[in-house]
Amino acid sequence: LLLVLALAAQVALSRRSSIAAHAPALAPVLAAMCQTLGCTVEPYRDIDAIVIVSDGFNRSGAASFRFTVTLRNQSDVPVATPALELVLSDALGQVVVRRVIDAAELNAPPMLTPRSEFAGISLLTVNDSKDADAITRYVVTAFYP
Repeated sequence: LLLVLALAAQVALSRRSSIAAHAPALAPVLAAMCQTLGCTVEPYRDIDAIVIVSDGFNRSGAASFRFTVTLRNQSDVPVATPALELVLSDALGQVVVRRVIDAAELNAPPMLTPRSEFAGISLLTVNDSKDADAITRYVVTAFYP
């Protein structure tokens, strides 16, 4: 019986973020367990629940750009806001600049509530004007660092 309880505790600790998101009533218990064991209950990460609804990348100056994005949480539970990888390339598809934009840079909340959307804007500057002139395409990907 003791081994079964130890196994259950180990599973609960290893899946604490998922359990806290799916059963919010257990979050205080998991937080108390983590406080004594030196861990934390992080926001639940489920990249498959996040959809990039819309995005845009427009020139706003000689070497400055405006990046906009709308993210949707399709899950029924709160999900951690992901970081975004923005890859800028030239007309031949060669990567000019690769940049990671975290949730804080977009003024996004740390978690997206169930079935919600978030729209964010980031102003970017490319230091080399030659590189800025070459940019013709972009690709956005959501990920958890």
